[in-house]
Amino acid sequence: MFQKLSTITRKRVSDTRNNEKGLFLNRAERVEPFSKNIREKLSSFCTHKLGNYYDIEPLYSKLEYYLKVNIKNILATNGAEEAIRYIFNIHIKSGDIIMFPIPTFGMYHVYAEMYNTNKILLPYYQNFKINRDILYDNLEKVSVFFLPNPSHIEDVFDRAEIMNILNILQKNKGILVIDETYFGFGAETMLSLINSYKNLYIIRSFSKTFGLPSIRVGCLLSHADNIRVISNYRPAYEISYPSLKIAEFFLDNIDIVDNYIQECIKGRNFLIKECLNREFIFNGSKNYLFNIKIDSEDICDQICNNLEDDYIYVRNFKKYIGITIGPVLYMNKFMKKFIKLS
Repeated sequence: MFQKLSTITRKRVSDTRNNEKGLFLNRAERVEPFSKNIREKLSSFCTHKLGNYYDIEPLYSKLEYYLKVNIKNILATNGAEEAIRYIFNIHIKSGDIIMFPIPTFGMYHVYAEMYNTNKILLPYYQNFKINRDILYDNLEKVSVFFLPNPSHIEDVFDRAEIMNILNILQKNKGILVIDETYFGFGAETMLSLINSYKNLYIIRSFSKTFGLPSIRVGCLLSHADNIRVISNYRPAYEISYPSLKIAEFFLDNIDIVDNYIQECIKGRNFLIKECLNREFIFNGSKNYLFNIKIDSEDICDQICNNLEDDYIYVRNFKKYIGITIGPVLYMNKFMKKFIKLS
């Protein structure tokens, strides 16, 4: 592992965005800041036991209630990233074939290199659909298929297709890992399948659904037999005390999360209406991310640079612009400027 790591170069990316004036739509973060009232409540109880160890069991009980699965199906993790790493550490060996779509979460690429795997990448067609030919031509030889559902680009796999994929993978003891980090904004969850398929893992995160990327809380969900084994690999404390208490607060006050999701969906509906009225090609009707197709890379670069000059930060995918959805107020601010530049 040390020798392999020595061949990899990773760089930390500094956040140079303007925190005072910026509208942050480029990193799948919560668009609207939490209210002063919520921030004050959090600060009142997140730090008073920093000198002590703590009990994580209440979090598991709250996750059980929220997810509507048995506690034996849940392993809390230090963000979705750690859940992904568990799969690499436990189920993948050097030389194994893994598969995932691109673009997607960058750590899939990093771990693929670290663990010396052979990766099959699934590109998207111009119509925002994953190349199913590559997928099904290679599925039977894949050890692990990582499928964000939805991903950066929305191509939602329904229950019937997921079951078909699971059945194909079972023939050669392959595993399906569904990354549901973007769950909550319209896509169907596959949690009901975890007790029927032992080759299925599902990843959830507080980063998108709860709008809490900074606390690094997620969970890995699977058949109880799988979680029992993987739990032996967990650290003494799955997450830090401040993160634990913040996660518990929002699980106890889930209406805060649900209300914001509804505001984001209203904002997404506003974007859809504006795009339809102007015949813009778009993607993301069930996702936390929304993509608008651009005619050329040069035009896309120009639009993104001009938006950034006005402190509106978006994701430049060269042939389309990606944004995080938020309440109508923020989507309207983006769209007004975008229309002027298009």
